[in-house]
Amino acid sequence: MTSFPEHLSPAVLSNGLLLVDKPPDWQVQEVVASVRRASGAARLASLAPLDACASGLLLIAFGAAASTMAARVEAAPKRYEGTVRLGAASNTFDVRGDSYVPYSLPCAHVTDEDIADAAASMASGPSTSAAPEGGPSGAQANAGVRLVLPERHRLRALPGAAGRYLEEDAGGGIRTSPLRVLDFRAWRCLDEAPASGAPGRESGSCVSVGFSMQIAGRGHVRSLLAMYGRRLRTSACLEELRRTAVGGLEVADAWALEALLPALERYGRE
Repeated sequence: MTSFPEHLSPAVLSNGLLLVDKPPDWQVQEVVASVRRASGAARLASLAPLDACASGLLLIAFGAAASTMAARVEAAPKRYEGTVRLGAASNTFDVRGDSYVPYSLPCAHVTDEDIADAAASMASGPSTSAAPEGGPSGAQANAGVRLVLPERHRLRALPGAAGRYLEEDAGGGIRTSPLRVLDFRAWRCLDEAPASGAPGRESGSCVSVGFSMQIAGRGHVRSLLAMYGRRLRTSACLEELRRTAVGGLEVADAWALEALLPALERYGRE
């Protein structure tokens, strides 16, 4: 259901899956509400939650598919790409947080090899997928260290189970199902010196790191990236995030929202 008007007929929308390329400035709830208004569908829901600041593949299920496909979609591997800022800190683990400090901890000690190896150490094993152009790959290392993260979320790496984590709330209760990191590649993008008067500038420069990650299960990518920063003996905040695939479904096959909504209004009600 990605390209042809007949795919937007009421018969199809009564029990099907719609692939949408969510813009970064739209909330998931806003996309779902807009699709509901444009299509007139009574029953629909988003599957595989997508971070509020992320762009990329969003799955909207109609009719019975909203319940029958939920478990399969949640268990499917999900591929992300983006950038993370080393040396920065925020209570929400992203650069949009109210408490964001761009130069919180030193990161000048972090080498290109550290960047690649720390990412590989969080994955369950070596991947056969190609590293993105310009992105070095790293060797696998052992996981299993508990790292306490601030306030909203923290991850507990399961001893003896490389690449597997539990996400907890501040009181130690499990928030989500176990999360598995199947593949994690990272590479240096940019070093940036602090501007005069910038908060935390005494800590020195920060580093922008590009990454590609594949995970299975439910969890917050930003929490994984905060743990990644700790493995580099610094802090880390999510800058940009894009989901490119869920299982065998690719964002390249998804509707652009600006094209989808007029098409739904024209064909979805016929």
